[in-house]
Amino acid sequence: TGRWPTDLPGLPLTMFLGTAILLVSSGTMQLAIGAARQGNQEISARRLLTTFILGAAFLLVQSMGWWTWLQAIGERWDDSQAYRFALAGYYVLTGLHAMHVLGGLLALAWTCYRAYAGAYTARDHLGVRACGTYWHFLLVIWLLIYAGLLLTSP
Repeated sequence: TGRWPTDLPGLPLTMFLGTAILLVSSGTMQLAIGAARQGNQEISARRLLTTFILGAAFLLVQSMGWWTWLQAIGERWDDSQAYRFALAGYYVLTGLHAMHVLGGLLALAWTCYRAYAGAYTARDHLGVRACGTYWHFLLVIWLLIYAGLLLTSP
């Protein structure tokens, strides 16, 4: 009994799509930082908005993946404690990450608002850089979570 279940359902395909969305959003965030460094607030603001939209899309796709696994939980929850741990662990890991993405979206919304208001210059764009650092960190954490889940999935 204390073994990791070997017949867990496969990871939802939405996790792959969500990973691709986060990778692209990290790229658009980096482009926003580059535009801010050059003093081009309009382009920076648009790229921040694009990053925000992609982040929201990630959360939507992630929630679709959670719904996919609900059936698996219902079917296997009572089988053993190992199943409960494995299936609940998926929700804990991805749910905590989703909460941090939501926090990042709030920061992005504020940074985007300030960028559209002309608050950043080529010399003073710390808000864009700080938001970008956090967003890139979210990507790195997601890649680690995704890799860990892939290694333990059938």
